[in-house]
Amino acid sequence: MAIKNYLKKNRVFIYLFTTTAFCIIYYIICILTRGDFINSVFANDSGDTFMDYFNSINNARYDPYYDMYSNYPAMACLIYKILFRVVPITQREGNGFSLRNNQSALVVFLVYNIILIWTIITIITQRVKLQEISEKILVLLILLSAPLMFTIERGNLILLSFALSMFFVFNFDSKNKIVKEISFLALATAAAIKIYPAIFGILLIKHRKIKETIRLLIYGLVIFLVPFFYYDGFESIKIMTSALGYTSNLTEKIGYGINISLYNICQTISLIFKIQIRDWQIYLIYFIVICILMLSFIIAKDRWIEELAVVLMLVFLPKTNYYYATIYMYIPFIDFINKWNMEQEACEGSDYVPIVCFFLLLIPWATKAVPMFSADRFMVTYAMLLYYLLYIWFLFILIIQINIKFFKRHKIINYSETLFLCIFTIATFGATYIR
Repeated sequence: MAIKNYLKKNRVFIYLFTTTAFCIIYYIICILTRGDFINSVFANDSGDTFMDYFNSINNARYDPYYDMYSNYPAMACLIYKILFRVVPITQREGNGFSLRNNQSALVVFLVYNIILIWTIITIITQRVKLQEISEKILVLLILLSAPLMFTIERGNLILLSFALSMFFVFNFDSKNKIVKEISFLALATAAAIKIYPAIFGILLIKHRKIKETIRLLIYGLVIFLVPFFYYDGFESIKIMTSALGYTSNLTEKIGYGINISLYNICQTISLIFKIQIRDWQIYLIYFIVICILMLSFIIAKDRWIEELAVVLMLVFLPKTNYYYATIYMYIPFIDFINKWNMEQEACEGSDYVPIVCFFLLLIPWATKAVPMFSADRFMVTYAMLLYYLLYIWFLFILIIQINIKFFKRHKIINYSETLFLCIFTIATFGATYIR
């Protein structure tokens, strides 16, 4: 009885500690195997580390649209242009790889990341309501977890966009008017950098903050559009839109790995099961998934469920959405941990699904490539396949909420659906060996 009470009282601490331990084990395995499992999580291009950043600041010397056919919004291009200015004029020749070896450019990149990581951790620690030791372990977990490590390794500007988005989600309903207004500006800037964080604005609509929604929309349009007139205005927007369409159709050329969009997940699973899936069928799946996400968002009472629905929209909807977008899952994870920590009753049944899903999602797993995808540049590893399937499980968590809301016998339905999804998950992994 004493052990049971201890486990119940310290369950969040034990959970965070165990998850962190598994993260550390992955890096130990990488050391012991001399890096054999690095590509199980990170992009299969050992010479390309940080190059999302250095290629982008190298492109800042040109017109990003006419010269480089950039798919970045102008705000992102201007940020890179500012960061490029630290490089001495005499050292600006060469390419992005030359800049990665340049001391000035590298030091600014390190400072940029340190500030962003500090900001992210500060926002999280202000949000969580844990004991001091649990809070410290949570911070360590996030620093070592697969989504953040992948994002830092790429050097992608999404890290800045994420920090701004998270500040908005955690502060848009602040009683402090200044903090609330700053959160609006933060989301507007995040959307001006990466576009899709704009989806978080629907949180204001659900909470019936109509005036704030209009204000946020104005901020967003101004901050997104004005930087384009540093270049060629609407013509630059047209080129950026065209470039976005081009990069969304590269999957078959470079591989199905590290792409967590719903489109790519459907394509990957259809290949594993040798099923020919047409675009119209995928778009039908999109329609069904969007309906589930919107309905669960509308009926959600828990804050973390609302956030999960919005994040899944952000992750699923683009045709190409690389694994670094998973960092947005920290937002519902933090509020889930808060809720779980405050609950008095023990978990039962489907309550364990999010606990297990977050555990599996955050850990970098040491696995090999799925044989049928091993020749691709962006290969699908068993770890990446697990992450793909986990997003289906997170969608299932929202379906559970819909069942609870509309069906009296929701427990039987939930258990039946859970069993089916377990069989599907096992069958998917099994099919990769048969294939």
